[in-house]
Amino acid sequence: NCEVFDESESKIDDVFRRRNMLKRWSNYKVKIISDVDMHEDIEPEKIRFTLLKKLDE
Repeated sequence: NCEVFDESESKIDDVFRRRNMLKRWSNYKVKIISDVDMHEDIEPEKIRFTLLKKLDE
């Protein structure tokens, strides 16, 4: 999952919002594999990459 990142999940405009996916996924049965900023050469905005693995119940 790649999202425009902000700790406080502020609005970008009337439709879109920045997200903190690590915080959003913390209540689910998943393992966080990676939670890193994308390199600015790939994405100049503050994009964060979060990689998850679903855990068996």
